[in-house]
Amino acid sequence: MTRMRDVVRVAGWNLFAAALGCFLLGIAIEACFRLFGPPRAPVVSLAAQPAWWRFVPGVGLLRPPHSELHYSDGREYWTVQRANSLGFLDREPIEPDRAAESCHVAVIGDSFVEAKEVSLSDKLQVVLEEMAAREAPHLDVTTSAFGIGGTGQMNQLAFYDRYARRLDPDLIILVAIKNDAYNNVLYWRQPIVSSRLKHGLAIRDENGGVTWFPPALDFSAAAFPLAAERLDSWRARALYPAARASHAMRWLGSRTLWLYHDVPGGLTVHEWFASSDDSSDDDPFRRSRRNLLSRTSRAALFDESRGMTAVSLQQFKRR
Repeated sequence: MTRMRDVVRVAGWNLFAAALGCFLLGIAIEACFRLFGPPRAPVVSLAAQPAWWRFVPGVGLLRPPHSELHYSDGREYWTVQRANSLGFLDREPIEPDRAAESCHVAVIGDSFVEAKEVSLSDKLQVVLEEMAAREAPHLDVTTSAFGIGGTGQMNQLAFYDRYARRLDPDLIILVAIKNDAYNNVLYWRQPIVSSRLKHGLAIRDENGGVTWFPPALDFSAAAFPLAAERLDSWRARALYPAARASHAMRWLGSRTLWLYHDVPGGLTVHEWFASSDDSSDDDPFRRSRRNLLSRTSRAALFDESRGMTAVSLQQFKRR
């Protein structure tokens, strides 16, 4: 009996020493992150936030007006930005009268224009306006930007129609990246259906013509509660408070991908768009994608994406 008590006492002291060592090591790691690590953006209590996306009929997914976006990859950038009243990560929209009396430049594009990774002062449109003020003040250049990540020129036509056109810009800059061409052929990697389009798009029909489809009807009743349910999981409730308190936990979260994605709830919303349980193979987008992939050729995919990009650029030119 005495021997058993000695074993339990020694084991207890060993466990206490191990726990104390882990505690002290954790304090040391946290101190190193706070003293020598990069600044850590605060962690938003996502479960308490409104939807990180809103649906605008005829336009598609935009940021909720004046919503705050925290974004980081845990290594190089840590940004906190606020959407303007239109739902883009830019300054408040310029008044049409001011745009008319200046040389106004509208910048339209995808994530390179939205630029979640940099502060507002470092974005393309702001830098361009500042450069023009220094080097060509007589032009009186003003700028505005309309960018949402994951869009192509086909999707961005609505950005011009709804928001940029009213400014009657003197110059329009379309920021085109190579992946935009694939975004112009309907998210070809997913079996998306025409009733769930997050932005307006077009497909080539059986006769070679182009059929245009608007964004889906308002999906918030189905998609946003699903996102809220995901964010209210035990993992979110346990990990986000710890991440808000600890710099080391924020770094660990960013490296293990449970923290600092654009919005975990937003990813859930996008998963809803890819769902096709309520559609048949007669859906035009399903049929178009099936016909495209049946050719099983990278060249065929490239030709289709190039062709639909040309269609969207022609539409911009006509406008």
